Amino acid sequence: MAALPKRGIILDLDNTILDSAGESCERVRYLADQCGLPVEPNLKEAVLNSWKKSSGSFAFVQSIWPEECTAKIVAFLNAWITYDQIVPYNLFPGVKKALAVLQHFFYLSVLTNRSYAETLSQLQMNKIDKYFNFIGAPDGPIGSNARKPALASFQPLWRKYKQINISKDNIFLIGDTVESDFRLARVCGLKFFAVISDIFTREEFLAAGVRPDCILDSVAELPALLVPSSK
Repeated sequence: MAALPKRGIILDLDNTILDSAGESCERVRYLADQCGLPVEPNLKEAVLNSWKKSSGSFAFVQSIWPEECTAKIVAFLNAWITYDQIVPYNLFPGVKKALAVLQHFFYLSVLTNRSYAETLSQLQMNKIDKYFNFIGAPDGPIGSNARKPALASFQPLWRKYKQINISKDNIFLIGDTVESDFRLARVCGLKFFAVISDIFTREEFLAAGVRPDCILDSVAELPALLVPSSK
């Protein structure tokens, strides 16, 4: 196998690699029943709106049940974190195959606002951890305790890429949100590909300034775009 070229891809986890939003409603419904929390008819809308805000786990849950006490919110959050460490989300179709191709041409990493333990568990349960050179999570071994889109969230990964002589011009950031992923790419000066999910639409990415040819339906499209022999 030829030596890896000096290029990198940073991928968001939820709703980019994993179909998190698509499966969250059922997870929330199940865990709400376990924790004695009410399930309202507008649950799906509330969950998707929470994903869109990208405001952290506690705020995510509190926005679904704004009238509930802190103790119940914390109990639900702990149950959800535990559940996510033992039950995998599904990968989007074609993602594993795409990663298997991309790993031969890029140094791959994940950058997420999830905890390191949750991230590693999801990668391992889906048998895709072997494709990633680095994992960036706020509390991880190379984390900074900062969340996207803060510049500090990118710095630990940037140091890793610099150590192997990869410049920012040769790093792509792939994500599904305007607020976290696209904003971070602009702050860091990285090339960006948007992935459409249940959270942000093509029209919203266009309105934010993402080029039409940089908006994808799936990570599965990346090899054809970035690896000439895959076309």
